[in-house]
Amino acid sequence: MTTTTSSHFSMRRRAGDVLDLSTYLVTGENPFETVRHAQHATCIQVRSKPIEVRDLYQLSCAIAEVIRPDQLLLIDDRVDVALALRARGIRVDGVHLGQTDLPVHDARALLGPDAIIGLTTGTRELVEKANDLADVIDYIGAGPFRPSPTKVSNRPPLGIEGMRQLVELSKVPVVAIGDIWPKDAPALFETGVSGIAMVRAFVDNPGLCITPSSENGGGNA
Repeated sequence: MTTTTSSHFSMRRRAGDVLDLSTYLVTGENPFETVRHAQHATCIQVRSKPIEVRDLYQLSCAIAEVIRPDQLLLIDDRVDVALALRARGIRVDGVHLGQTDLPVHDARALLGPDAIIGLTTGTRELVEKANDLADVIDYIGAGPFRPSPTKVSNRPPLGIEGMRQLVELSKVPVVAIGDIWPKDAPALFETGVSGIAMVRAFVDNPGLCITPSSENGGGNA
């Protein structure tokens, strides 16, 4: 197995570059094939639940081989998997952490200043807490936009207005998530979100392309 390597991993935090989170792919069914054909995705989160740690490691390793150099690669939840991959010289840009995962301060200490760290939120209280971590995290995920069959959050759906309120409250970029489809893109981007995370839409149509100004968000998958 060949690997995608980088001597410096992601230097985006150190360089102060703007992260492109606009078209955010969260893996679901057929993750490898979906990512391989997702040429318009700007950020890829490797998520597969339930999954054994070794299987997540191997899946992430395989996905790292096929992504483009300009696509971000994040590991869901598992800082240890991200660390192990980076130790092998495999390009992993960072992690996305949930509220019950390793504390973000510890994740930052382990992964270093160059890593990208996202944090799940979805309520005003959670966003306010995330604001206290604005110097540690790079973005937050906010959801669910609407009830999602791929992840149970036990939080009420935000809808457009709820998403807008969290964007206005947040001190870091916001990625919307939760049963989102390309047709939702224009209205969501108008709220000020920096990105839209989709699971099933990419499974149905890996090559989908969304833009903030498109009438139908590149087609409803």
